[in-house]
Amino acid sequence: MNSFNHRLVELGVADPAADKWNDANAQRVQLKRGDSFFVPPGNIYRLENHSRRKSCTLFWTIIKPLQQTQEGGLAEGDSS
Repeated sequence: MNSFNHRLVELGVADPAADKWNDANAQRVQLKRGDSFFVPPGNIYRLENHSRRKSCTLFWTIIKPLQQTQEGGLAEGDSS
């Protein structure tokens, strides 16, 4: 196991150009209680709880992207 604190959750994000997970070039961030994170669309990611004693709870927010209109303004994404 790596040097991450065993009480933390690890977020790993793959190289955006990769089409599958590669442990050698993934970027990793330690998350602790109250932290938030963003994974850009199309990226491969992984979450791992390094604690053997405590579970973790994640709350997800999925944001619907805005689309640009022909007039150059922003409109809500297609709901279909």
